[in-house]
Amino acid sequence: MDQKVAVCRALDSAVARTAKSEFYRLTDGMSVAEKLARVARARDSLNLLRSLESPDYSDWMVALLYVVRYQLTHVNLAYSMIGVKSEQAGSHAALASTGKLHIVDFGCGALAMQFGVALAVADALKQGQAITEVRIDSVDTSKPMIALGSRIWEEFRDTVSRDIRFHALNAACDLIQEHYTTHADYRSVQKMPDTDSWISAMHVIYQSNRHEIQAALSSLHKAIRPDTAFITCYGDSGNPGNIPIVNRISPFGREYRRFELPSSLIVPRFAPVLDNSLIAKVAGEWGYYHPGRTRSYCDWPERTTAFIYSDSRRGDAEQPSSVFGFFRRLLRLVTGGDS
Repeated sequence: MDQKVAVCRALDSAVARTAKSEFYRLTDGMSVAEKLARVARARDSLNLLRSLESPDYSDWMVALLYVVRYQLTHVNLAYSMIGVKSEQAGSHAALASTGKLHIVDFGCGALAMQFGVALAVADALKQGQAITEVRIDSVDTSKPMIALGSRIWEEFRDTVSRDIRFHALNAACDLIQEHYTTHADYRSVQKMPDTDSWISAMHVIYQSNRHEIQAALSSLHKAIRPDTAFITCYGDSGNPGNIPIVNRISPFGREYRRFELPSSLIVPRFAPVLDNSLIAKVAGEWGYYHPGRTRSYCDWPERTTAFIYSDSRRGDAEQPSSVFGFFRRLLRLVTGGDS
């Protein structure tokens, strides 16, 4: 079996097992009618995304249905964005020039970026790159989303650790596990020196929260000064969706690489595996998934756009306080020239 297909199936299984046990916990003691009613309410909240608004992620059932519908797609998106970044830097470019990565995952949800980073670090390790440290600061106000993501992560790590095919991926997961922190407030995140730093903001920008998110991302940008930033949103060239909002509020500069789903750049392609997904089977048990509509729980992938802002930090020659500038001003002072 192709290893990427095996990874996808391991992810699918981890999400399905977590979703199934969580659904039983949330609906314990309910009648069938009560279960269906709770699912319907959560589905109505989640469908606010169709209006480009944010659902109630503080609701455990909403968070659960979100994970069932989107987790694999978003892991794939995160992994693909990192791949596009690496491709842009050149085939022989190191994932982290310092050997150390620091990722601030703003609006982390169920930790899709963390999974994407694990897959990318595993690729780098297999290529012989020296990755010695991976720090992830995951920021979100939704306790259910972080809790579900953490449970899926533990399920996934357990599977990976028991399969010799995943030696590099297991090592990548271990690196992440050593330095992984969750935050409810982005202001508690601190810059890690001597690392390649990234900021991720996947599907967190909506019309209703644009001012709040703009302030938060601007603050993080000043504090972290990332080498690379990732932003994703609903929308594409045919249906702009939230793209205009991203363009207005992004603090990461005007230079970016943009791509849309579906795209030949998306690797691995998870869709063929999803046709017989365990997630779909689990969702069908509670009336959320309809047989014959194999992607109904994972809709709109064609409306996702990713922005990759690379090398956003200015080089020394462009820094107003560069060594060259300092000595030039000092020379002027000594020789009596203008300061």
